[in-house]
Amino acid sequence: MSRRGPLEAELYEQFIDQGLDGMSAEIMSSEIAADSGERVSEHRRRHLTMDTLATDPIPAAHARSAWAAGIEPLREAFPLHADRLIRAIAYSHIEPLPTPIFIVGGTPSTRDTLADALAELAGEVERPRIDPLTFAGIRRAVVPNKPLVLNSAPHVSPRSPLSGLDEIEVESFISFSTPLSKASALIVASSQTIQPLSANRSITIELPQRPRSVQPLRAMASEPAAAGRRIIASYLQQSTRHLDLNEHAINIARHPDYDKPRRLGAAFYLGDTILRSLGLDTPAAPATSWLSPDDQIVWALRDAVRYLLANGGELADNASDSKEWVIGRADRDYLYIRPTEALPFIRAAHGDPNLSIKAITAALRRLYLITSKTGTNGDMPATANKPGRRNYGPRATSTVRYPQAYQPILERLAEEAGIPLSSWLALAVSKQAGLEIPDYVQDELKKAEHERAIRATEQELELPRSA
Repeated sequence: MSRRGPLEAELYEQFIDQGLDGMSAEIMSSEIAADSGERVSEHRRRHLTMDTLATDPIPAAHARSAWAAGIEPLREAFPLHADRLIRAIAYSHIEPLPTPIFIVGGTPSTRDTLADALAELAGEVERPRIDPLTFAGIRRAVVPNKPLVLNSAPHVSPRSPLSGLDEIEVESFISFSTPLSKASALIVASSQTIQPLSANRSITIELPQRPRSVQPLRAMASEPAAAGRRIIASYLQQSTRHLDLNEHAINIARHPDYDKPRRLGAAFYLGDTILRSLGLDTPAAPATSWLSPDDQIVWALRDAVRYLLANGGELADNASDSKEWVIGRADRDYLYIRPTEALPFIRAAHGDPNLSIKAITAALRRLYLITSKTGTNGDMPATANKPGRRNYGPRATSTVRYPQAYQPILERLAEEAGIPLSSWLALAVSKQAGLEIPDYVQDELKKAEHERAIRATEQELELPRSA
């Protein structure tokens, strides 16, 4: 092994002082020295970029050492927010986050320090320069499935009641085809304010005006900590693809029709599952505690049914069947569970000894997993819509209420979609309520897509547009 240079030797000693083993300290100090241009061996040069790191297997022991070096300082500096952020970024390595991450309040240096730490953990390779910083420029800068980190937000008209952060959140919330939703993680640190509604529908981190101590911030921003986070990012990139994750949770997190808090809960749950599966973080609270309250009940119900079936419980084909321990019955479309048999196990899986059948039924109804046809004992219908009937859906614009300040943004999004505002609102309402998109809206969307294809062809061939 070649002799360490001055910078590499200094970093190596820092890692050893932090309790890392010799091999992990060697790898991490050599990576930082390589980034700084110091002479390193060919073996170390393979760890220069995130892409190269992702192709070279990182031992689990090294990843755990990197976690201690890079994540624990982040937790110490931001104890109220770190767990949520770490899980959100872990999820972003398998699917784009359903909402942006906004960092507001605090001082510019504090905001930028946190944004840079999240960028390292998310796998940022190079930060694009967007000059001037406009919404169109941000959209163009998005690379699908890669993080996009901004140290400021675009400025809007002083007369606008919405800030640049609000506009970014509104676009990501109500537009179903915005490029912003394709970034693995959209992280924005800004001094601008944000409306409570936008904050509730996103991951908004509000920092205190003055940190209690600057020492944790310095430790978090140090080169050893930054290198640790970069190694964790590479470890997540190469390891998450092999994990067997809950498909139902993935569907919730990525589903554009579900509300953002529910999608975020599923994303946090999956991020927590990733960290537990890789042995990086094992908190005492169960992973399901990150889910929305209704989904926690659904998870408990499913876990209880699986447990009952695995331990002698049986499902009858019809009400007249006689078996030793019948916990319910099943037909082609529905599962009927006997509350007296299942309730104790549902309570145990949920962790609430007072959970009632009424609360379980209400949660299932809110998630459209039960209908009046199935009564209080039913679970999930196999089909929800009957074919053959034309769906007109919500049409009257007067029934759609929204803050007047959103009007310009809504008009712009409708114009980008190529359909009237009334149809765009019907589309938004249908998706938000989990309903079928009205047929007339589907027709208008197809027409707009056809016209865009014609325009694109004309531009490629440099033909004059027909009247």
